[in-house]
Amino acid sequence: MDLIMAGSKAVLGVDAQLVEEILADDSRRGEFVILQVDKNTFLQASGEGDGPYVLEYKDGGQQFQALDEPTKDEVREAFLDYLRGGSEWKTKRHWRQLAARRGCSQAAAVLVLLVAVVATILLQ
Repeated sequence: MDLIMAGSKAVLGVDAQLVEEILADDSRRGEFVILQVDKNTFLQASGEGDGPYVLEYKDGGQQFQALDEPTKDEVREAFLDYLRGGSEWKTKRHWRQLAARRGCSQAAAVLVLLVAVVATILLQ
């Protein structure tokens, strides 16, 4: 899996130790972090300090957001479980499906995805 952070290049093939280090370091992580299998399969979080955070995942064509606002520690636990291929990150929360984004929000989402793709290509 790869890790994408706000304002940084993607880190390819991350392990649990690196995920923990990046999640612990707010300045290194930035406003968001994405742990991705591919562009349509990922877990992402945004927030600052100890939280609260917004936690979302995408599995194929559908994207979901956690109804609760997890703390930084809860986000760390979710990311590590996701990295290991576990399912507790998903089953311990209630989720709502996000509607397709339009207008500026859609353009911003496309831009973030484009930056991630370009960063991945440049790192190969």
